[in-house]
Amino acid sequence: MNSNIDVFNLIDKQFSKRISKEEEAVLRAWYESSAENRQLYKEYYFLIKSMRISRNRFFFKSDIESAYTHFVKKTGLKKPRKSKLHFITLHPWMKYAAVFVIAFGLGVGSYYVFSPSPSSSHLAQTIEIPYGSKSKVTLPDGTSVWLNSGSRLSYQESFGQSDRNVSLDGEAYFEVTKNKLLPFSVLSGKVKIKVLGTKFNFKSYAEDESARVTLVEGSLNVGSIEGQAKNILLIPNQQAVINKKENRVTVKSVDAQSYAMWTQPKQEILDAISSNVTGQPTAAIRVPSVTLRNTLFFNEEPLSQIVRDLERAFNVKIEIKDKQLCTERFYGDFRNDETITKILDIMAANNNLHYTINGDEIIISRNN
Repeated sequence: MNSNIDVFNLIDKQFSKRISKEEEAVLRAWYESSAENRQLYKEYYFLIKSMRISRNRFFFKSDIESAYTHFVKKTGLKKPRKSKLHFITLHPWMKYAAVFVIAFGLGVGSYYVFSPSPSSSHLAQTIEIPYGSKSKVTLPDGTSVWLNSGSRLSYQESFGQSDRNVSLDGEAYFEVTKNKLLPFSVLSGKVKIKVLGTKFNFKSYAEDESARVTLVEGSLNVGSIEGQAKNILLIPNQQAVINKKENRVTVKSVDAQSYAMWTQPKQEILDAISSNVTGQPTAAIRVPSVTLRNTLFFNEEPLSQIVRDLERAFNVKIEIKDKQLCTERFYGDFRNDETITKILDIMAANNNLHYTINGDEIIISRNN
């Protein structure tokens, strides 16, 4: 970190909306210069946010003090010059503010991120889910979203006021609250879909060759692909598969529930783990990771795609030694929270495959 830049002071100013354009440009340049800086930013922003909403019923003063101590110890820094560890009394409307859970080594599987955005004057709220974790969140409009491993969801502060637009990189299952005045839109790479109120699963990881949207209930419109207007309407139990390279859409009939099984918790209880927030429409949402079943469903998927899904679900590294295997397609329906070794055992036994495990790395080859 450049010692000539008082980064913590700039973050404080940005949080309290006192930062100038010149200062924000300096902060953004520092933020984008390294992954270490971005992580430091996230943790410090987390900390000052937590200090200011510490009276929230989900937060305890000791938790924040512990997190602060952890932050100082981790960074080797003295207490930031301009930052004060206050536990302020909230205004009445703030009691409905977002639930934030500090992720400083406390086992939290998802975290809230504030990112400076050069393209927008509004601040983005972002939720990221690491590999091996899944989470359920409730957006400010009441929409419930389940986020799969390695997924990222973001929206602007205008969400719920002048728009209901979210951006997705990954896989999410949405139960959208109806609002005829504000259609709900999801943008993911080249693909934009629009709904009024519905339940659907949208899988669109940036590194995958295709994206797919599966409608469970209601109606849904694939509005555009790479800026080209589309008007593809889906009915329940239909799936649109979008070929990213060719900008081509294929619609087929499926068992939609099979593609949403990954959202089910191990004990089938969602109420106890959901976080419903009312009040200010710009509230950001933070929840701890949810213990969901590792339910995986492959319907004639190439092995290369299956490997990516397994890497995300179990936070492992998998190499396909025989590259010809990458394009071979497989069917698999694993709904009973199987371990990765159980899944690989079944795949190997039925498809003449062999695998070896070395720590958190797995190598798949053809069984000669």
